Amino acid sequence: MLLIPKNANSSLSNKPFDEKRKAYFKGSYSEEEVAKNASFGIVEIQERSEKLLDFLISRYRIAELVGENAIKAFKNALLKEIK
Repeated sequence: MLLIPKNANSSLSNKPFDEKRKAYFKGSYSEEEVAKNASFGIVEIQERSEKLLDFLISRYRIAELVGENAIKAFKNALLKEIK
């Protein structure tokens, strides 16, 4: 998951990761974080998804609203879907 400007998305959409990576190094913090990876396969997607989810849970105090068990179940379901 990576949010980038529409024009950047259009120009990079079908290019290989190596080419996208060069552009990401010049972008936002999130783009730079993705660019640090030599490749971006299923393992990296899972790790990034979990990191983003943890940030959202913490930032918006979601666990206080739904409880830890619901958070664990959701994370497990999400990561299972990514496979």
